[in-house]
Amino acid sequence: MDLICATDLFSQSAWRSINRVRKYKGLHSLADLVLCDGRTVDPWVLTTEGSDSSRVFSVEKPTRSDFTTFQRAITFLTSPTHRLPTALGAYVNKPNRRDIWFISENRKHLFRNTSPSSYVQYTRDETARSTRFSMTFLNPIEMQGQHSMKTRASVQCGVDDSVIWVHSVADTYSPPLHRRSFLERVRAEPNQTLWRTFVTDGNGSWIYESLLSNNLVMMSDGAYEPLLAEDVCSCAAVVMCLRTGNKASLTWVEQSDRVSADNYRAEILGGIALQMLVKVACEGKYVSPSMAPRFGCDNKGVVHHGNHPWRPLPANQGQADVIRYYQSLVHNCPMKCKMYHVHGHMDRYLSRAEMTPAEILNCDCDALAGDALRWAVANDCYINRFLPGEDIVVSVNGCKVTGSYERVITRHWGEKVGRAHYHAKDIIPQELFGEVYWDGVEKVLSSCPEMFSCWATKQVSGFFGNNHLMNHIDGHTVDACPNCGCHPERPQHIIFCRDPARSAVFNSSVDRLVEWLASQRTDASLTLLLSEYLRGRGDVLMSSLCTPRSQYYDFAEMVDSLGFRNILEGRIPRLFYDVRLADIKRRHLSKHAGHWCNSPDGLSPRQTTALVRRCEDLLWTDPSTLLDEYRYLLELDFDDLGDGTSASRQMWMSEMEAAAAAERTAGLDGADDFVGESYSVAPAPLDTEGSIRFRRRCHRRSGCIEYISYSISQFMEEVNPLWPRLLLCGCGKERLLPVAVLKLGSYNELLRWILDIVY
Repeated sequence: MDLICATDLFSQSAWRSINRVRKYKGLHSLADLVLCDGRTVDPWVLTTEGSDSSRVFSVEKPTRSDFTTFQRAITFLTSPTHRLPTALGAYVNKPNRRDIWFISENRKHLFRNTSPSSYVQYTRDETARSTRFSMTFLNPIEMQGQHSMKTRASVQCGVDDSVIWVHSVADTYSPPLHRRSFLERVRAEPNQTLWRTFVTDGNGSWIYESLLSNNLVMMSDGAYEPLLAEDVCSCAAVVMCLRTGNKASLTWVEQSDRVSADNYRAEILGGIALQMLVKVACEGKYVSPSMAPRFGCDNKGVVHHGNHPWRPLPANQGQADVIRYYQSLVHNCPMKCKMYHVHGHMDRYLSRAEMTPAEILNCDCDALAGDALRWAVANDCYINRFLPGEDIVVSVNGCKVTGSYERVITRHWGEKVGRAHYHAKDIIPQELFGEVYWDGVEKVLSSCPEMFSCWATKQVSGFFGNNHLMNHIDGHTVDACPNCGCHPERPQHIIFCRDPARSAVFNSSVDRLVEWLASQRTDASLTLLLSEYLRGRGDVLMSSLCTPRSQYYDFAEMVDSLGFRNILEGRIPRLFYDVRLADIKRRHLSKHAGHWCNSPDGLSPRQTTALVRRCEDLLWTDPSTLLDEYRYLLELDFDDLGDGTSASRQMWMSEMEAAAAAERTAGLDGADDFVGESYSVAPAPLDTEGSIRFRRRCHRRSGCIEYISYSISQFMEEVNPLWPRLLLCGCGKERLLPVAVLKLGSYNELLRWILDIVY
């Protein structure tokens, strides 16, 4: 009946007619309608004969019109030829219709049960022509005892039951001798590297019981630390029963490559781990329609793909392999799954008692994923990247393609052609082609305007206005260097020309490079090494400028192998990136806003600039707009404030904004003694056009704005760490404290609303 109702092709009165005939004929499932081939509708279903089912139904007396409606419904469910589009599988339970006809394993004899101790045996007619859909059996003989009942048969009887035609056969249902436990099903899963870190309270059977009662909280999270390992990401999946408190966890650490590994991939892997855990828990179990599992994650991309598993992915979709696998798991899940978003790292802003169970579980997932990542990198222990049951896996040179197939295949073809080209031109030997940091070349050119990239390509390839090419074009230009007179003036000569003027230009370019390296906090030894090598203009080996014990000796040898031309044209060795990264780790530098910088305050240059600008705006605050007890904030030595640390400026800025907020709420009745979470309308400020308060008010949102009355000191203590990020989002106190979102409901929801803005 569920299939009939799902079609929306029949009215409710037709439903009643169909259901009346269904009960009359004793049909429970789709398997009761078809023959042993699992596809052809049994002709008996379309007749007016009654039930032969072992299941008891209510007594029904359908009318002729009921039978007509039922036959029309069967045609709609199957086809005009009364065949299903796809055959059903093997029996998973004992059929409701009684087993009467059986066939021997060698297909020589057919049996019809007449009583528990007797049967009729038919012998196959070897002279008759057999087809794929029919075998003929003759000569019925009454027999006593038992026969083989391993194979069930669907038959068509002749006029006098002396001739029987077998339409199709199927193995009878045999219950499993042993029903595997949850842990046994886990150990039977393929790719056991995915399950070696699985930990659960008890034997794990509580997971299915919690799913059945909808008491299971499920959460996943990912971790990625590029400074620890650029090609490694990890995930964690944790489930907890709200009724019993039982918990189970699973962690994965995957090593891929620098392009594939990132935090997004880690988050998707966490979603896959949760889906596989639920799949194993429900394997061979009854799935109730009321089971509605909810999967939490702090990544909205994972939530989106999980809630829309049928949507196709764009051709350039990143992490397409794991997203496609994740969508297939959700789509094939026997339950209706729902993904929801949870704010991450809530333990930074709320105590554990104030957080919801989902937020607590998310924090636990984050800690588990981080610990698993560090342990796996230290012990070189990772999962097998090929997930069980993946329908499509594309590999290039043994590496699994994770994103756009077109991009990876094009890149592979380009690398193959480029390797052959540079080797043929004696620029880079084939064995050293992979040692060049091509990713850096690609990033630099993609960040520049297109015409600059075109110009740089011409310079590197030698197609620019040197006298050798100009002479080839018009024949009038003298093919000689205008400075030193060297003949001919080829592209390489412009760099190696020893004329004082050209040497000065080249040295000035090296000086600018040295200044840039110093601004990026590059190690002084490495900066000096590069400077001396470039000033040598190909006459000096870099390995001769440092000792074999130097930490840069391997890098220097690789530079000498590639040659001066490659270094000058930007084809630097990958070792430079590794050396620079090791130096950053050793000196505890951090990367912010695309620059390497010392960060004692934990702020990037962009954040520091925004903080200084905000403090400068607050310096112009009219003292009369503050309460008396806060006016001392404008009596400080602002020179000391400007020369101080970012932390001191943050503290002064927070205190000033808290003072402004206190002044705005001072006019409310009972606001000083109120520590609850009610709402009240703020009075319109009295100001005049041109005043500081008037100009500030012009930047606020227009309309009726409501304020939240709460303890200012409590709020500032909780939210102070967020102000630098709020400022970068354009969210000063003028936007945050006069909350335009009404009925937030609680103080904790206010903090979560702030996190929506920050993250």
